[in-house]
Amino acid sequence: MSRLRILLVLLIVGAILALVLSFRQEPTSSDLTEAEAIDLSGYDDEGALVWHICAKSGELKEDRGHLSDVMVRFFADYEEPLEARSATLIFRKGEATLEGGVEATRGEGYRLTTEQITWNETERTLTAHRVEITTDGGTIEANEFRYDLASERSVLSGGIDARIDRSTPITVSGDQAAEEKGLLQITGGVTIFNDEEIYHCSRLEYDTESDTVCLIDSVKGTFQKGEIYADAITLTQDGIEAVGDVVLDLHDLFFGGNDDA
Repeated sequence: MSRLRILLVLLIVGAILALVLSFRQEPTSSDLTEAEAIDLSGYDDEGALVWHICAKSGELKEDRGHLSDVMVRFFADYEEPLEARSATLIFRKGEATLEGGVEATRGEGYRLTTEQITWNETERTLTAHRVEITTDGGTIEANEFRYDLASERSVLSGGIDARIDRSTPITVSGDQAAEEKGLLQITGGVTIFNDEEIYHCSRLEYDTESDTVCLIDSVKGTFQKGEIYADAITLTQDGIEAVGDVVLDLHDLFFGGNDDA
């Protein structure tokens, strides 16, 4: 084979390889590379798959790029992969931004929607502003969101509004929240509305598997006929269960009489 033919073959092979480079790899040329039906994967130091990208089309230039009609799967050790879809993905070095109607799902029970998510590959985190998360147990909205891909832990801050779906829905507000493996914790100035009852506490814990809502630390409840104070209160489908230094302050005529109860 002549040297010219060998050179042409090498150039063709090099062009094909350039189309499947991940964004951690730097193209050997500063020229813009365009591709369709992009399929990329990333692995950790031990060879385990940590992310997989599919895109309808894209452009690559050195350590920067732009992908369109994107699906990204993030893999971890414990749960099902987190799958994110967006109109575009723009990356530069080890950071990428998914934009345009971003929707992230995990299994059948977890769905997050927002307009933009930033993915830091080195830290293995996702961050976003103004998100809504829907689970089997209800919904939660927050102004700030951070998701650790390794531990599959969500941290929400900047003001929380949540709804727990029951026969009588419970609405909750607080300063911040964390969700991990089906356990939701809301902390900081927590206020709970349960039908005609209003509660205040330092922390709320909701277990989606057992459908248990626990109000913890300095709990105060106000209802039509009085007030209740306790170290902790559990809201069940049938009523409430209070524990630890419980004080019940009943209003006049609670028992239908004329005297204070």
